[in-house]
Amino acid sequence: MKRSEAKEKEGSVSTTADASGMTPDYEFEVFVGGLFSVARKLIKKTFAECGKIVNFDMPLTAAGESKGVAFIAYEKQKGMELSLKLHDTQLGKRWLTVQKNVKKKEKAPV
Repeated sequence: MKRSEAKEKEGSVSTTADASGMTPDYEFEVFVGGLFSVARKLIKKTFAECGKIVNFDMPLTAAGESKGVAFIAYEKQKGMELSLKLHDTQLGKRWLTVQKNVKKKEKAPV
């Protein structure tokens, strides 16, 4: 059910990082937000139904708690496209934001 439909009714744990601590760029990666209080296992299971996951990064606070977001990279474009369809849907009691992840480019020296 989409969030808009519900409104009508109702009124890091990183798997990879390079020596600099940065995760590599993945061509078919999505950003997922709205994951507070959602179990990592449920998130991975849900998104694995879209396609083969090659990287799963769920950033944590210094206290070891989830920041409520994840970065999920797929082997193929189709997996990413299917996961984007989960945008504005509910997982547990949370509404998901799913967007293609676009890495910020470093600013050129002035």
